[in-house]
Amino acid sequence: MKTLLLALTVLQSLFATLDQKIFQSDITLSVSEMQSQPISYSGKFTMQGEKFLVDIFNIHAAYDGSTLYVFSPDDDELTLSRPTKQQLYENNPLLFAKAMADACNITERTNQDGSFTVVLTPKDRSLGIDRITVRLDAAKMPMSVEMKEGKKTTTLRFRNAKFIAKAPAFVLRPAVTTFVNDIR
Repeated sequence: MKTLLLALTVLQSLFATLDQKIFQSDITLSVSEMQSQPISYSGKFTMQGEKFLVDIFNIHAAYDGSTLYVFSPDDDELTLSRPTKQQLYENNPLLFAKAMADACNITERTNQDGSFTVVLTPKDRSLGIDRITVRLDAAKMPMSVEMKEGKKTTTLRFRNAKFIAKAPAFVLRPAVTTFVNDIR
């Protein structure tokens, strides 16, 4: 029971901090199937609560609390939508881990270097997710989120993570020539 209380405390502390402060980090997203070489993409990530900005593999996305903005420079197209919770979780693994916490068994381990490893294992195996592993440094700053789904593993690593003082707008503004696809 003590492990569960500590795990909830570590996760609750992380999520409470992310609700209040503006988190910013360089990221690397890696996807691998079985033992194959992972495909990795680098980018930037900023979030506060449910709001976020992400720039990765030539896609720019933002969520301002009601509208999801997705800009594809290759197509010069900005799509505006009212996302479902599932769509938000697909764009922000930290939100997904937060949403899954209540539906999971949670184990937590303090590592020798003072960092933490929190493993969320879904109680309902029909979700298709084997586990979500969240790694935090000793100051409870996110280091990575890894999701294992059968043979597929998706890992989001955070580098140069910090809290910043000024919040961005969490919106994307199109150029005059950009096609705007508003499906809200």
